[in-house]
Amino acid sequence: MPDARETMVGFFLSRAKKTLSYIPGYIENEDWFTAINRSYYAAFYAIKAIELNDGYDDFSKHSAVISCFRMNYVKTGIVPKEFSYLIGTLSEDRTSGDYDMLSSFEKSDADECYDAAKQIVDKISELLKS
Repeated sequence: MPDARETMVGFFLSRAKKTLSYIPGYIENEDWFTAINRSYYAAFYAIKAIELNDGYDDFSKHSAVISCFRMNYVKTGIVPKEFSYLIGTLSEDRTSGDYDMLSSFEKSDADECYDAAKQIVDKISELLKS
């Protein structure tokens, strides 16, 4: 029987994949804001999964989770260096969409965010299998 940590890792990874699966529908319905928001959260949930798996679980802020990811996974070469840029862009776009009521996005923005999230979720899924 899995312990609590393994259960939470599975929960976060499952949520990342499920969240990712909904994004093409938001893009198809031209709901760019929701596609971008969900792209960020899909990547964020995957990052939380790998961090929990490796014992990094004492963060109460998104910025701390991202900082830990950059320090322990990007900087060490476990994931490609471009992932630092990808999660940064996802975070900025999500924040802009959520809090800047004058922000606007286009299909290309939503597509880029979806692609970034998919890369992160796929790589972390692969790492957690090994």
